[in-house]
Order: sequence, then C-alpha cells, then structure tokens
Amino acid sequence: MKINYEYKNKKEVRHFLNRALGFATQKRKMKKNQMKRPKSLTQICITNYILCFLDFFVIYNLFNFGQDDLATFFALLLIVVFAFNTILLLQYFYCCFRVRDTEGEVRFSEEGIFDTSESGRVVSTPWSKVKNILIEDNLIYIFARRTVYFFSNSATNEEIVKNAIQKYKPSISIYKHELLEEHKFKTFFWNVGIYLLLFLFTFSFSIGFDLYNESILYDEIEKTIRNREVDFQIYSHQQYGIVEKYVKEYYNEYYELENEYLSNNAEGTLELLKPEMFFDDSKDLDEFIKNLAIRQQKASDALDQMIAMFDKEKAMKLIFGENLGEYYKDLYLDLLFTENDINYVHDLEEEKQINSEKMNGIKKLIQFLFYTKDDWFIDNDTLYFYHSENADTYNELYEFIVGNKQVDDSIFM
Repeated sequence: MKINYEYKNKKEVRHFLNRALGFATQKRKMKKNQMKRPKSLTQICITNYILCFLDFFVIYNLFNFGQDDLATFFALLLIVVFAFNTILLLQYFYCCFRVRDTEGEVRFSEEGIFDTSESGRVVSTPWSKVKNILIEDNLIYIFARRTVYFFSNSATNEEIVKNAIQKYKPSISIYKHELLEEHKFKTFFWNVGIYLLLFLFTFSFSIGFDLYNESILYDEIEKTIRNREVDFQIYSHQQYGIVEKYVKEYYNEYYELENEYLSNNAEGTLELLKPEMFFDDSKDLDEFIKNLAIRQQKASDALDQMIAMFDKEKAMKLIFGENLGEYYKDLYLDLLFTENDINYVHDLEEEKQINSEKMNGIKKLIQFLFYTKDDWFIDNDTLYFYHSENADTYNELYEFIVGNKQVDDSIFM
C-alpha cells in the first residue's frame, strides 16, 4: 500500500511542516479532542515568547510587592518556557533547511512506514514508534516519536491509511479535525492577540504602578524639604516605600543636627544671656561663661556631622542590607543629593569659622556689659544706656553676633 504526494513548491512544504510540528506539540489536546483552533509551530512560539514577556512583568511586580519566593518560581518558569520555545524554533529552522524535494511516495508495509522522496532519500519508521494520526480536510498527518509524515487528503488516501493501520497496528488512534471557517482577525486574536492584550495590560499596570509610586515619593520628599519636618508615615509602596523610609530618616537626622547647631551656636547662646546675670553674686554669669566653650564645641561637632551627611558612601551604607535594584539605589541618591551640595558643604565649613568668631564676640559683649553695668538698665525688655557712646559699642557688638542671622539660615539644605 502506498500514497504518492506532490507539492507546488518548497514554500508549501515548509508551510505544512510548520503546521505539522505545531500539531505535534499539541498531542494532549488532540487526544482530548480539544483542538478547536490548532496552532502552527510559529504561532505557538510567538505566543510563548509573549507569555515570557508577560511572565517577566509578573516577576517584576512580584518583586515590587515583596513576594520574592513566588517571583523566583516564575523566573524559573520563564527560563524553562523560553528554553523549550527556542529549541522548538531551532528544530523548525533545521527541518526547513533540510527540505529538498516536493514530491515522492509513502509506502506502508509490515516493517513500518517508508517515505521515499524524488531524490531517492528514504525516511523510515517502525510501527512501534507511530503514536497517532490526525486527518484534516486537506491533509493527513502521521505522528511518530521523532518524525511527522504529512500528505494531501483524499477519499483514496484516507482509505489507504485506515486500512494500513487496521492491518499493521490497530491500536493507533485516528483523530479527525474539521477546519473552522473563521475570519482572519478572529483567528489571529485567539492564537496571538489575546496574549498581546494580556502583555499590554501587564506592561501598562507595571508602568502605571511605578509612575504612581514615584509621584507619591517625590511629593513626600518635597513636602519634607519645604516644611523642614518629617512625616514618618510611608505613603508609597514596596521598593518605593523602602526608599521613602530611608530618605525620610536621612533628612530627619540632618534636621536634628541642624537644630542641635542652631541651639548651640552664637545666636542660640546669646538668647540664654539674661540681664540679671550681671548683678547679685554673678554665679550664673560665671557658669554661662564656662559653658561657652562647650556650646561652641557642640555647634562645631553638629556642623561636622552635617557635612559628613553629604557623603554618598555614608548614605549607601544605610541601605546596604536592603535588596534594592540599581534603579532604586539611584533614585535614593537623587532624592538626597544635588549638584549644589558642594556649595552647601563650603558654606557649612565657612559657618564653623563665622560661629567661632561670633562666640568670641559674645565674650566681648559680656565683658563690655559687665564693666558698664552701672550705665545701662532694662525697661519693658529693652536695654537702655545713659551714654550714647556705650550704646553704639553695644549695638556694634550685638549686630556682629546676630546681624547675619537671616542670611546664615540659607546655608542649610
């Protein structure tokens, strides 16, 4: 028993080969008679690659939501699907490359199936390796373990195949599939389009999620800088929430140091100097003078620590234990540091010298007030001098200490 076959050209052979290899990967659906819309191999590969992209964004979102174990599972699944899909595609290209002939004959005998092409090349398969047969309106496919035979369908050819199976291996299953007449767009949608829509939905959700959280994060940090006050509630989510937490903690530490400096610098110290200290036994004044050096050192230490906070390495050490990607690390640094930082550091270093000079000015002011205490008095919280030259000297010393206060506040980030 034999069947002669002939195709128009090699392109037609590759087309049917594409369908045959695609059907071969859907044997389970074939057995369950679920192949309503059978896919060719290239359609399957395109679908699987789209699913790989879809899986990638699922993994990305799972990592964002802190589901690392589940994300790892999907990552392994992605690798397996991608590798399997690539192997199938390479197999198809290899088979296409080997297509040489467009006609020949398929012969059925007790030993098995023999396909002899016009060039004399013979491909044989014993019946033990033949798995099942699929009959379509225009083609018949015979699936073996490593080989697929296909040829045109006709009443004669179908009868020959059925008789051969009945005679040599009755246990082989024969499946029939009627091609559905569908609009090309509908076929494309079910084979590929639905996966494209899923991919676009997942991609859009990922991008939207990022933009939403990034907007919240920038708004929160902008509010923190504007109010110079930290709201420790975390409003952004997942990796963005981690960045928000550490950025707020960094600014809070900086503002605490800033307050430490402002309470111990010359202006803050001068506010503690009271008129009554210059009278009675002057013990409070002696204590105040003794603490000047301590307060100056505290102010200087606060400025040194503030300067140290402009070091990116110091900032990165704080998030060392967090599993943040490069994007989030860069985002973290962008929220903490600017191009003007070098100017801030320079101004803070100058402030140390200026504050030291002002603290010396306080000493001179105390000495002046002490020796002229008989020439001044307080009325309604206002200091008055009997002699104008002493008032001028006082105003000069006082202005030196507090005159640039408004300007000095601008050095802080």
